[in-house]
Amino acid sequence: MSAVLEQNDDEFQRLYYDMKKHDEDTKIEIAEGNLDMEIDSTSLAKYLDRKFEVMDEERTFRGLDKEIIQELKDFGISTIKELDDIIENKNVELTKGWESYGTLLIMIMIIADAEKLFEKTHMKWSYFPKEVLSYLKGYGVDVQNLSEKYGFKII
Repeated sequence: MSAVLEQNDDEFQRLYYDMKKHDEDTKIEIAEGNLDMEIDSTSLAKYLDRKFEVMDEERTFRGLDKEIIQELKDFGISTIKELDDIIENKNVELTKGWESYGTLLIMIMIIADAEKLFEKTHMKWSYFPKEVLSYLKGYGVDVQNLSEKYGFKII
């Protein structure tokens, strides 16, 4: 029995070390500008931390990182480089008050191609907060038109 517990402890230690190494390696790669990497929870968080330096360390995915990553992939974004290209091409800037990386990423997808977001991803919208209308309008997104087309309310 103790041999099994020791083996499990060794395996846990190895997994912990591997995750920590991946975290550190990813941070270094992103800092060096090597963005051609698959999106995963670590690469996405490290990239967003670096890209939007004003975001505080408390920003997270609120446990929805796997779902958000799937939405990005459904949207056609599978690498950090692809995400960075959209942010750079659309000149996306951070707005105060966003509570999570998930909100930021949804705004990026809306800015990039709102129609594609509503048609290709699994997000279901019943309402859209009025607070982001002027922000999105600055990027040429007509939320009112989207509301009529996709049947969600603006509140």
